[in-house]
Amino acid sequence: MDVENLIQKITEKTVKYKSPDWSTALTYDSTAQLLEPIYFWILDFMEGQGLKVEKLVDNFTASPGSGYFSDMGQRASLMQEKGMSLLKLLNELIKSLVALIHDLKLLELQIKDYEDAKSKDQLKKDAGLLSLKRRWTDEVDLKKGRGSILNMSQEAGFIGLMDAFMKADGLEDVDELPVNDRMKTIVKVRLKEFLDWWEKSETVKRKTYNIQKGYLKTQADTLSMYTRWVRPYLKAAEELRMKETKTPSLVSVFDTVILELSLFGKKPLNVKEEIKDENLPKAFGRAKIREFYPCVFIDFNFRSVPVRRSAVEKGGAYAYSGRVDIMFKTYALNEDEITLLRKEFREDDLKYVLGIARGLTDTGLTELKEDMDHFLRKEEIEAEEAKKREEGINSENPFGVIIESFAKLFKSTKKTKKIPEAEKSEEEKEDEELNKKIAAIEERGLRTDTYEEKIVRKLAKEKAKTMCLTLYDIYKKSHGMASYP
Repeated sequence: MDVENLIQKITEKTVKYKSPDWSTALTYDSTAQLLEPIYFWILDFMEGQGLKVEKLVDNFTASPGSGYFSDMGQRASLMQEKGMSLLKLLNELIKSLVALIHDLKLLELQIKDYEDAKSKDQLKKDAGLLSLKRRWTDEVDLKKGRGSILNMSQEAGFIGLMDAFMKADGLEDVDELPVNDRMKTIVKVRLKEFLDWWEKSETVKRKTYNIQKGYLKTQADTLSMYTRWVRPYLKAAEELRMKETKTPSLVSVFDTVILELSLFGKKPLNVKEEIKDENLPKAFGRAKIREFYPCVFIDFNFRSVPVRRSAVEKGGAYAYSGRVDIMFKTYALNEDEITLLRKEFREDDLKYVLGIARGLTDTGLTELKEDMDHFLRKEEIEAEEAKKREEGINSENPFGVIIESFAKLFKSTKKTKKIPEAEKSEEEKEDEELNKKIAAIEERGLRTDTYEEKIVRKLAKEKAKTMCLTLYDIYKKSHGMASYP
């Protein structure tokens, strides 16, 4: 993407840039000179000037008939295959997590019935007990066929048997039921079986719940690990993908490579320091001024003939020599304008594609995180809710401070482990921060410069021009070229 057009678009409502504040070009053509030293000399010098340097563009294209094209294609295919195989494993793992969470939710509901049946609240107790009895009749007793309570209650001599079984809470209640002795005997036998099942099944359900919860923790860790593994392959596959171009320098049967690189260097203008150096009026120290940056843009266009560093080496590194066109440009931009510039580059750059890929690999943890937190952080969440309730009581209760002091003496110091999340790289964290800044700018809009900011921007322009001219001048002198006196 063309930096000039982007900056013109971004600053259309502010300073209306039509062209760079200062620009020049340098062409270097030598088949005996490697191209890498040129790039790294300029990069190191920019960083030595105190500029924070970012790489905005990194594209390459090779002639279809060249050996370089074949090598890069094989490497890209290998990265794609590795990435797709890991994505397949991720999909299977996510499916198993969905099924596991579904089972845990069912177990949680079943365990809730046991807890309700022991509740001091009579309504909850009755509801929980009826739910357990219904489960027992459907899952256990029904297997007896014609001898089950459900089937027997449909026969003439046992009508009302199901109602009698449901009404009795314990064996001592059976004798008070308004049914005949034969039905009371059956209810007593089946009620004893139910109570035995209640005790044993609750133990089994809780053990199964804890086992599956531990398995969920293992699966979540595995998902996080696979997510970290797959990203480098997706990134490498995209970086090795050649970009389309119609430049006449690229001929199908020639052994040629076209490389495009763009560097962006910025350095914040320290208003306080400039006031001390008397470059700005003292009154500017009290004004509200946005941060401005002298900005240097360096565009490289390499036309190279790649040669293997070793004649016997296969799939190894290449050496690049040929022609390089270097464009030097300077601007003065504020923080909001730089944010929008980075947004424009991201939308047509590798990072945008990788953002989509990262979204795919994060789907498991993002979409399932709420459910996994519910099971893996249940104790911690309950403790937080209890603390909130306690604080609410303390705000109204004059003895709350005393109660809270005693509560802290007996409070557990055990820390519950949070669900693991995929580790985020510095690049991912920067992308998240950039998204926040973009949202803030879109909400409030991009405003024009104040009087003070116009003066500060003018000073930033001079600073950028001085830095870029110094870079250009020293590079030419250090390489034996004619330059400024």
